[in-house]
Amino acid sequence: PAIAGSLGVDTNTKGVVIAAVAANSDAGRKGLRRGDIIITANRLSVTNADALAKVVNDARKANRDAVALEILRRGQQPAFIAVRLKN
Repeated sequence: PAIAGSLGVDTNTKGVVIAAVAANSDAGRKGLRRGDIIITANRLSVTNADALAKVVNDARKANRDAVALEILRRGQQPAFIAVRLKN
C-alpha cells in the first residue's frame, strides 16, 4: 500500500512496478517508464516479478513475439500496450 500511495494510485492496487526502462527498447519506445505499474500481462493478473516472468516465458514457448501489458500510471486510466519480446 505504501508504494502504491507514493505512485499516486489506489493503495489496493496490485501489480509489478517498473523500476527502469531502456530508452531504446520496445517498451521504452512505446512510452513505458519508471513508476508505471503492470497490472496484467496477456490478460492475466501479475502481482510480482515471478508471475510476470511466467507469462513472458509462456508467450515465448507459444512462439508469440509480444505480450499485452495493462499499465496503470498516476492520474490515468489503465491502458494496454503490446511489447515485443526479444529473441
